[in-house]
Amino acid sequence: MLELLKGHPRGVVEGASQQVLQFGGTVRRPDAIIGQTWNGFPPMPVGTEWVQFLEWSAHLDGFVPMLIEQGAVQIIDGRVATKATLHSAWNGRPVENFLSALRR
Repeated sequence: MLELLKGHPRGVVEGASQQVLQFGGTVRRPDAIIGQTWNGFPPMPVGTEWVQFLEWSAHLDGFVPMLIEQGAVQIIDGRVATKATLHSAWNGRPVENFLSALRR
């Protein structure tokens, strides 16, 4: 977690690591290893940059992206790179502008 815009009682302090649960991942089956996704949203690769809107899941006992893919906005080269329809107006725009709008 690089920057925390809003805290949650169950979350960690800004600058600390926070586990985020994501549906899907690698599943080892007797006949093959498959990549499982939830709602077409593949697991976020390690080392990628995202702005995440998280909610606490009592069922999973952890934080999950809100509305699956709508709650995770990828950042590539300092620009919003999302396929999520909720944030499509921000696609290609600088992440600084996106974060500034969120702080308001």
